[in-house]
Amino acid sequence: MTIGDSKGKTLVEAVSDGPGFYATLPAGRYKITADNNGTKQVKSINVTGRNLNRLVLYWTPEPGVGKK
Repeated sequence: MTIGDSKGKTLVEAVSDGPGFYATLPAGRYKITADNNGTKQVKSINVTGRNLNRLVLYWTPEPGVGKK
């Protein structure tokens, strides 16, 4: 996962085993890029600094995962 600022500079580069990832960012606009087994999602978020911001990404489960 990467978090970049409005100028395209990468601020955070991390690997998360999930299901959650938390980052504290100053107010501003950010681009979040996340990859799960080759499926990439890119989202933007505007952090205002006045309240908690949350961005949720969903992927389709792999076949057979979670089945008993």
